[in-house]
Amino acid sequence: MANTTIIGRLAPSPTGAQHVGNARTYLIAWLSARYQGGRLVLRIEDIDSPRVKPGAAESACDDLRWLGLDWDGDPVVQTSRLSLYEAALARLKAARLE
Repeated sequence: MANTTIIGRLAPSPTGAQHVGNARTYLIAWLSARYQGGRLVLRIEDIDSPRVKPGAAESACDDLRWLGLDWDGDPVVQTSRLSLYEAALARLKAARLE
């Protein structure tokens, strides 16, 4: 079997306050990645632009820190990656795999 690095994610949507269900999901993802010696990425799911609330992403990060959960590297913000997704889609279309 190949040596595989585990990469988990915490993926809050900045559409409002986090709740206990979010906390449970984040804790499970965090425990799984850390137990396996993996990395953990914080990915801000802000692609539902009409529902995004100002300050909600920062509040979600504060909530995660309050819970004692950390992540590796800088947060990944989905809308800052749209050009990458568009390029990938263009490659799939060119290969007729869309």
